[in-house]
Amino acid sequence: MNSRIYAAGGYNTTTGSLAANEEYDPAVNVWTAKASMPTARNGLTVAAVNGKVYAIGGEYSSNTPYATVEEYDPSTNTWATKASMKTARRGPAAAVVNNKIYVIGGGATSTVEAYDPATNTWTTKASMPTARSFLGVAVVNNKIYAIGGSNPSGVYLTTVEEYDPILDP
Repeated sequence: MNSRIYAAGGYNTTTGSLAANEEYDPAVNVWTAKASMPTARNGLTVAAVNGKVYAIGGEYSSNTPYATVEEYDPSTNTWATKASMKTARRGPAAAVVNNKIYVIGGGATSTVEAYDPATNTWTTKASMPTARSFLGVAVVNNKIYAIGGSNPSGVYLTTVEEYDPILDP
């Protein structure tokens, strides 16, 4: 976003879950610490919409998943709490289509929810055919592709599934 990359949260084996928020400027190859997230966590997903970064889900060190959503505004270096997801989960993925954030899977579920930053609301969408966590996602021609991850038994997947937000309004 704005020619910068943001990294939020994570896990340190000494201190546990992190609230860290860092900005990388590839033009000068420099990382800069920014305002920390209000909620320390790992296994979260992030997405950028309209100049804001959204930190979504994850967990603390207790293996209890969060539904927490926090919005970072790089222009003011501040965080704001937003409406929580309907389903708490660790290891989801997020993709943006038409200024809405689609949070997919996590907690080895097939759950899909859409967040509208303009209204600060969540909508449950059609579930994926395959439950999974720690998957990758990509958007091509306004369709979301869920790629890989691990199933509820911890088995790594090679499955690729396509989701069309236009067909699931």
